[in-house]
Amino acid sequence: MDESKLVLTFPGSTSRDKQVIVDDLIDYLSNFNLENQTEFKKSKESEDTQDAGTILNIILNSSAIASLATGVFNWLQKHREVSISISKGDTKIEAKNISSKDLESIKEIMNELAKNGD
Repeated sequence: MDESKLVLTFPGSTSRDKQVIVDDLIDYLSNFNLENQTEFKKSKESEDTQDAGTILNIILNSSAIASLATGVFNWLQKHREVSISISKGDTKIEAKNISSKDLESIKEIMNELAKNGD
């Protein structure tokens, strides 16, 4: 199975809000039939903090990219105030206040991120 790791962060949000956002996004994405195709892991921005994790790491196989992109897009549509940064290695995209016309772009970008070598 060809796997990739994407890292999602939420610039502009407070540490507390980031924890809520990460938990909510994991819960939301669990409804997109991604089991056995993805693994969600929370991590901290700094080991010195007491938070439960404000960064979402997603390990996924290539067959999960379209579903994951749709899930992230749909979640962002409901949380327009949230800024998101999706990165893989040195490649990063950021989104805020997205519209329905952005879905295909998000899918293409996530697909490219997942295809590129680590």
